[in-house]
Amino acid sequence: MGYLSADGLALEVLIRENRLIPLSRPQPSKQPKPQKAKSLHTVSMASEAVKMVKNHLTGKDPVTGERKTVEKRMVDAKAGFSPTLKWRYEAKGIGDDRYRVIQFVEGGREPRMTRTWIVDLYSVKVTPENAAAKKLY
Repeated sequence: MGYLSADGLALEVLIRENRLIPLSRPQPSKQPKPQKAKSLHTVSMASEAVKMVKNHLTGKDPVTGERKTVEKRMVDAKAGFSPTLKWRYEAKGIGDDRYRVIQFVEGGREPRMTRTWIVDLYSVKVTPENAAAKKLY
């Protein structure tokens, strides 16, 4: 149990002896705590996963009949019917050479939407994970 005396020093109460003993002040460590920084390799792999999703071919366009990439569909949607449409991508590592890529979409006719894909960099495979992403195919 500790108390502060009037001069701000920490004191310890010894109950059996009924007296106060001053404690030494804790010294802050001079070494900074190591910060967990992402390695350049991890960042480049995450950006590679995002690039794979952007360039991934989706199903045929019902109007033109051509296959478009995820990014091309977003650009066409913005140009066609929703000029305020905004989107961004985020990649999170979920295992060895596997990433979950999330696309956040807002500003369109529909409320905010989130699409997710699982990207395996080892086998170079992109798999839609949620219903919103599967709807593109």
